[in-house]
Amino acid sequence: MPSLESLMNKPPESKNFFGLFVGRSGDGKSVAAASFPKYMKVFDFDFRIEGVLGGLKAGCLKDVKGIDFEQYNTRDKDSFDKFNKDLQVLENARTAGTFQYSTISVESLFSMCRMLIIASHGIQGGKKIGNLRVSGPGDYGFEVSGTHQIFDFLRILPCNLICSAHIIDKYGKLDRTKEYSESGVVGEKLTVRDQLGESVQAYFSNVYRFSREVVNNKTRFYVEFSTDLAKNSYGIGAGRHDITGINFYEYLQKLIKDPAYREPKD
Repeated sequence: MPSLESLMNKPPESKNFFGLFVGRSGDGKSVAAASFPKYMKVFDFDFRIEGVLGGLKAGCLKDVKGIDFEQYNTRDKDSFDKFNKDLQVLENARTAGTFQYSTISVESLFSMCRMLIIASHGIQGGKKIGNLRVSGPGDYGFEVSGTHQIFDFLRILPCNLICSAHIIDKYGKLDRTKEYSESGVVGEKLTVRDQLGESVQAYFSNVYRFSREVVNNKTRFYVEFSTDLAKNSYGIGAGRHDITGINFYEYLQKLIKDPAYREPKD
């Protein structure tokens, strides 16, 4: 029977990594994910796998060898069946002891959820306004159940699991102590329905916030490990780390192994 003490003595690099990479489009999430150990399987629901090639030009990746990908048109109800078959291939390999991937990456949460909604439209029928199919409670239930079952499965695979997710501003009362406080931006949230977004985050022990900005006419890329949205399992504190032109996986290993290295470089 495993004990907590045995987990404490287990080196971090030997454990499977479960990470949710959040940020705006173009903030470097996919390139960071592509720096993780290979072989890698990318489930590309965004049709933006080519963006990883930018990491080569920027020097963040040495090469892109060992990265396989499958793409799914979220507007096509048959994509759900194709995705299920691809997951079954992974399960067959796992049970046969021939599983070859070190990392699985899902790109992205929002688009995967859209695939589930479209699949539900085809399976359940439902209300239409003209030619427009309107999503209802049954579709949202299918989306939630499907999302949880997908991550329940992916987490049992003997590999790292990374999922990218887009974020938007979260609005609310600027002063919660006042009943009639002015409303404004009070934080960030994932671009899925609030209840689903909160529950998905529980699957990941690491949620990293990626961002970018232009400094002296050059785009610089950053990551944060501890914010109102971000968290980590390694004790990395608050602060923005400049990861421009850096291999993210190698940088993360330095942060994990050497606490003295954790001072933000920004």
